[in-house]
Amino acid sequence: MRPTALQMKWNDWKLMILLGHIIFSCLSPAFCHLRKEHQQGSSMIKHAGEYFNYENIKVHMDSQYALSIVSPEIADGAGTWAKVGWSFHSELQLAPDSSTIIALFSPPEALLDLVEESEGGKEAMRHPPVKAHHLGEGMNSRSGSVDFLLLNLRTDYIFGLFQGGSDNPVLVAVSEVLLNGRPNEPNNIHLALADEGEGHGAGLAAMRVSWVTRDEGRPVVMFQEEGPQLASGAVAPRHLRSVRRLMSHVVGGKVLGGATLPTATKHSVAPASSFTFSAKDMCTAPASGAGFHSPGTLHSVVLANLTPGTRYRYRVGDLESQEWSEYRVFVTPPAPSYLPTEQSVRIAVFGDMGAAPIDGSYESTVTGSQWASLGTAHLLESLLEKPSQQFSRSPSASGLDAVLHIGDISYARGVTFHWDMFLQEIEQVASHVPWMVGIGNHERDSTDVSDTIKSLSFFFTDDSGGECGVPYGAYFPMPEPADDFKKDTPWYSFDFGAIHFTVMSTEHDFRRGSSQFQWLKQDLKDVHREVTPWVVFAGHRPMYVDSTWGGDFDSDVAVSDLMKQELEPMLMEHQVDIGMYGHHHSYQRTCQVFDGECQDTSASEPSVFVAPVHLVVGMGGYDFSEFAESTPDWIDFQSNEQHGASVIEANHTHLHFQFFDGINYQQVDELWMKK
Repeated sequence: MRPTALQMKWNDWKLMILLGHIIFSCLSPAFCHLRKEHQQGSSMIKHAGEYFNYENIKVHMDSQYALSIVSPEIADGAGTWAKVGWSFHSELQLAPDSSTIIALFSPPEALLDLVEESEGGKEAMRHPPVKAHHLGEGMNSRSGSVDFLLLNLRTDYIFGLFQGGSDNPVLVAVSEVLLNGRPNEPNNIHLALADEGEGHGAGLAAMRVSWVTRDEGRPVVMFQEEGPQLASGAVAPRHLRSVRRLMSHVVGGKVLGGATLPTATKHSVAPASSFTFSAKDMCTAPASGAGFHSPGTLHSVVLANLTPGTRYRYRVGDLESQEWSEYRVFVTPPAPSYLPTEQSVRIAVFGDMGAAPIDGSYESTVTGSQWASLGTAHLLESLLEKPSQQFSRSPSASGLDAVLHIGDISYARGVTFHWDMFLQEIEQVASHVPWMVGIGNHERDSTDVSDTIKSLSFFFTDDSGGECGVPYGAYFPMPEPADDFKKDTPWYSFDFGAIHFTVMSTEHDFRRGSSQFQWLKQDLKDVHREVTPWVVFAGHRPMYVDSTWGGDFDSDVAVSDLMKQELEPMLMEHQVDIGMYGHHHSYQRTCQVFDGECQDTSASEPSVFVAPVHLVVGMGGYDFSEFAESTPDWIDFQSNEQHGASVIEANHTHLHFQFFDGINYQQVDELWMKK
C-alpha cells in the first residue's frame, strides 16, 4: 500500500508489549541480563518510523564533540554488538537532546567523503544511514554510550554524530572505522521450493537454498538425510538459535543450553551458482544512486532428487574461505500424489511485512512504522515449534511447512541494505521452511526502465524506489516462469500437499489477452483436483477490499474493480476456493462472494463449491490502513487492530484457516471448509 494512504494506529503500550515480548523475554538468566543492558523502550517508541533526511546532511565538524567506538575492536559478523561512546566539551552550551543523533553508516566512505567535501574536496553524494539512535530528550549528561546491533553488510562501519534533528542533520563528529572481520560470513540464508523441471525426477523433491557473502569463492551446500525424526544434537534449540547472537553479547559467545553442532558425515555436496546485481540494473533513484548498497555475491543451489516428506540437515559455506553456517534443518514437501488423505500441510500466508531493528535504534529511511514485523517474525518461529492439534501430521513435520509472503516484502524502496535487514530478520524461519513470495507495488512499480528491466510496471508509480523488481527477483527466485528476474515474469504456481497455489503479479498486465492472463487461465485449467483438491489464488492487490482509497487509477477501489472484471469469472469457472491478498494493511474475510454479492449457500452441502472466499492478509507488519465508513455487505469479519499472520492447514477433505495475533499469538478469526 502506498505510504500516503496509511494511518498509524498502534498505541505506545502495544509496541512496548510487542518489543518487550520479542526482545526482552527471560528465555535464560543471560537473556534477562541482556534486557537490563539494552532496554531502550522510550526512545524506540518515540522515534519509530522517523525519517532521517539524508539528502539534507550538512557538515560542520566541531572538536567540542567526540565520538569513538568502545567495543569491539573488530566486528565478528552478524549479531555483533557495537558500543559507541560520545562526549561533549564541558563549555558546550547545547547538551544532548532529542535533536542529537548517532547514526551508523556502511561503508565508511558514506561519511568520510562528506568530511573530505567539507575540507574543500569534491562534492560527495549523500547516503542514508543504516540505522540511528536518538540520545534521548531531556538528557543532561555530557558523556555516555549507545549500543548498535550490527547487520553484516559485508563492508566496514563508521558512526556519525549529528545535531539539528532528522530533518536537517548536521554532522559534527565521526568515529574511527570499525572493521568487518567476517565479510564472507554466510548470511541471509533462505529456502524456496524449486521448479519441477530443475533436475529432479518424478516422485522426488527439490529445495532451493540461497545465501549471501561478499566474494564469490567456491560456495557449496553440504547436506544429508536425517530420516523422520531430528537427530539428537543436530542443532541448538530453535528459540536459542533465534537469540544466540544477542546472548553472546553478555555470555562471551557461549550459547547456554545449546547442543553441539556435529561435523557432517556421509554428506552430499552441491555446488552453487553465484551472481550479483548493480545500480545499473535499477530503473530510477534512489535505487540507482544514493540508496544502492552492494548486495555482495548471491549464491543459490537446487538440491535435487530428495526424498519427499523427509528431514534433511544442511549447512552453507565456502570451500576456499572455510566460512560455514551452523547446521539447519528442513523437511521436503510431501509428494501430493501419495499424501494420505488424513495428513495435513500447514502454510503461513500474509503480506506487507517489512523489517525493523531490534536494538532500540530506528531504521532511518522509512516513513511508516514496521515494528510489528518483529512480532510476525517471532509468531512464525512460535508456529514452527508448535505441532497442529487439529489434523494428523507427518512424523517428520514441524509446526509449519512453508510461508507465502504475498507482496511488499522488505519495504526497501530503493535503499537496498534494507533487504539485508529483512533477510536477517526472517532467517530463523526462512532457513527451515520454504519462504515463497509474490511481488508487490513496493518491489516492482517504477516510472522508468533499465538495461535489465525493459518494461514499465502496469501501474505507473515510483512505489519501488527505482528497484523495479531487481532485488526481489534476485533474492527470491521462484518456480518458472518466475525463476529469472531478468525475464520480468514473476507469476508461478506450486503444489504443497493437498493445496495448489497460483501466484499472480498485480503489478503486471493481467487483463484478458495479456501473457499473464493466458498463463493463469492455463494453470488453473491444469490443476489435478484429485491430487490437490484445494486451490488458493494469491496476489498482492486485493480483488475484494474495504478501503477508503478510491479514485486514482492505482487505488484500492479501482484495482479491485479491474480485477473483478478481468479475473473473477476465471476464478469461478475453475472453482478457486480462496483468494488471498495483501496491500491493504488489515485483515478482511468475505462471504462466499461473486460479482459483489454473497452467494446463497443454504441449499448446498458444505462440500459443494458455491463461490470463493476472499481474504486480505496485509497485516504482516506495516502501519494499519483504514476501512470505509460503511462496511460492505460481503465482509464477514475484519480488523485493523492486530498485526500477525494467517495459517492455512488442509488435508484432502478439510481446510482450516486461522488468523493469529502477532503479540499474544491468540487466534483472532478462523474459517473451516470441507470437500
